[in-house]
Amino acid sequence: MTYAEHLVSSGKALSVAAVFNDAIAAKRITDQRALALLRDRARRAAPDRIARMMRHVNRQLTKQGFPAASGE
Repeated sequence: MTYAEHLVSSGKALSVAAVFNDAIAAKRITDQRALALLRDRARRAAPDRIARMMRHVNRQLTKQGFPAASGE
């Protein structure tokens, strides 16, 4: 028996689909919070440090045969 089925059989959830939907919704909230923190951090980043890091990353990428990253 899966965890979702266990929740349904024990009366803690209405259906397996409800368990899945709740898990997806929680994941989305977590991802949105993480992205908001990342965007905030990027706004405060020093442009010269970012440029230096991107040059380093692009050197590594091209050395391994991958295309260079865009400068989003």
